[in-house]
Amino acid sequence: MTEMRTVIGLLLAVVQVAVAAHEDGEHVGCQVARLTQISDPLSVLGAEIVDCPNFCHCPSLERVDCSAANLQAVPGNISRTTTYLMLNKNRLEHLSSECFNACPLIRTLDLQENQLSDEGLTDNTFAPLVDLHHLYLAENRLQQVPRGLPDTLITLNLAGNEIKRIDPHTLTNMKLRHLYLHDNLLSNSGVRRKVFRGLAHLEEVTLSNNAFLGVPPLPTSSELIYLQDNGIESIADGAFRRVRKARLLFLQKNKLSDEGITRRSFAGLRRVEYMDLSDNKLTRVPNYLPTKVKRLHLERNKISNVSKEALSRLKRVEYLLLQQNNIKTSGIETGAFSRLHRLHTLHLFRNHLTEIPKQLPKKLRVLVLLNNDINVINSDDFNTSRGINELDVRYNKLTNPGIARGSLRKLRSLHKVDFSGNKLRAVPVFPRNVTTVLLMTNHIYRIPPHALARMPLLTHLYLSNNRLTDDGIPDRVFTRNARLKTLDLGENNLTSVPVNLPVNIEHLNLASNRIKAIAKETFLHTPYLKVVHLQDNDLLPETVSRAAFLHLRYLQRIDITWRPRTTQYNLPQGSASERHKRDLSHTWPTKTGWVREKCKSKPSACLNGELVVWPNRKRRRKVS
Repeated sequence: MTEMRTVIGLLLAVVQVAVAAHEDGEHVGCQVARLTQISDPLSVLGAEIVDCPNFCHCPSLERVDCSAANLQAVPGNISRTTTYLMLNKNRLEHLSSECFNACPLIRTLDLQENQLSDEGLTDNTFAPLVDLHHLYLAENRLQQVPRGLPDTLITLNLAGNEIKRIDPHTLTNMKLRHLYLHDNLLSNSGVRRKVFRGLAHLEEVTLSNNAFLGVPPLPTSSELIYLQDNGIESIADGAFRRVRKARLLFLQKNKLSDEGITRRSFAGLRRVEYMDLSDNKLTRVPNYLPTKVKRLHLERNKISNVSKEALSRLKRVEYLLLQQNNIKTSGIETGAFSRLHRLHTLHLFRNHLTEIPKQLPKKLRVLVLLNNDINVINSDDFNTSRGINELDVRYNKLTNPGIARGSLRKLRSLHKVDFSGNKLRAVPVFPRNVTTVLLMTNHIYRIPPHALARMPLLTHLYLSNNRLTDDGIPDRVFTRNARLKTLDLGENNLTSVPVNLPVNIEHLNLASNRIKAIAKETFLHTPYLKVVHLQDNDLLPETVSRAAFLHLRYLQRIDITWRPRTTQYNLPQGSASERHKRDLSHTWPTKTGWVREKCKSKPSACLNGELVVWPNRKRRRKVS
């Protein structure tokens, strides 16, 4: 123990000498110790004593974080053991050839969001960093790719600068895999033909948001190519002929037209699985797209024609996105989708369809047709696509007579169906395997008894914003729906809570109706209720029976408000309603600890250990 104390004393003496030397301005390299950095002298025994630069954070011997420190120069006392150095979000303008001499082991250097220019970097600035793998120079003032970059680089980020051209000699004989050049000023004239020839290992190149009018020369080894947000108007023949390893190609938000894509435009792209051509000026689905593409984005164009020839070669496509175009039913050639044998997701929403396209592929699973003008579902629409799991026809013009009898029963794999925002007057009959039905914002005034009886697996039913009345919901309409967990009947014309609710229901929405009373036996047969919404009804404190909620062991939240009346109603003094008259919390309960505290002090105001608060006639809170 005595020897240990002696060692600690010597160590502290060394630290104090080093601190004194540092304070006197004596040069001690990049390994200067600070007494304030050592809280436990035993922890540094046998380890190198390092200094953390002012205004920086050093979580370990290898990491130095000087980001957002308002630095104008690189600190001189960076440890030699540093491998990760963050200098981003500072005011650096110049980096000399000696600023990294003392820390040559840096592998990741972050210089983003500074004020570095071409004049502020020398050819030897990064020469001491013999093991540099990742260099981030985004958001500076560079006008060209820096010279003298280490050939050990794997990632080079030059995004958000003012680079107009790339010198062919700056990117040679490097091991780069990821090159980020987006958000610059590059044009076709600034990228020469052989500029990427020396990058044999490059996998990802981002050239988006530049000033290209055509496809520039690309590295032959690239797998991910980003060319979106440019001004590309056409793709020359053979533009991708040397990029045979490409798997993802992004060309969205350009100015591509039908004439700008020729038969040989995509020649050579033999491995492309993802292609994005959205937000262009196409009026038809292009012919001669890469045959192995699996996900094809064509949304937000001006497409009005979908031909069988254009799609027949895309036998591996799985996702086809054609939403927000000008497609009409007459613009889709009969059988255009029939040969897409692997297609399982088709988006055609926000077009001008009046019918469901014919001869859909057998393996289709998700069909999205919302925001069209569809007014009819024919009996043969799903003859070839009976495996659909999700059908979305929201905000069309469907009526009950417009749905052919038995047209939907063919979809025996259907689990989720959304017919919201149409003109239905009654709940349609859906296949028995359906679990989720959304029918909001229709004109529904009744639920036929047989409609729900044929869906025994139903778990979620949404009927809000319709015209349902008490007479429109038969007494035993939910008898066959024992699995129903969520029932949304908000924004209708109900004056009472429906009887014979499903016994297993957990979430019940009855908000914005005309319900006048909650009787003691209202929820007697629904013991698993967790959430009940009753706000914006015609409820009064004396018409809500507190006993209706006493047996609900799983109750987590109740929302209740009532519409103020023009005439004042005076409660009898000392009545139960007067005693319990309080503001109603619109989230009941919320903070568990607070609720328990209140329940202990006022047990009479609690249900099952939860705080109960009742409406106050003088003030009404808007429920969010």
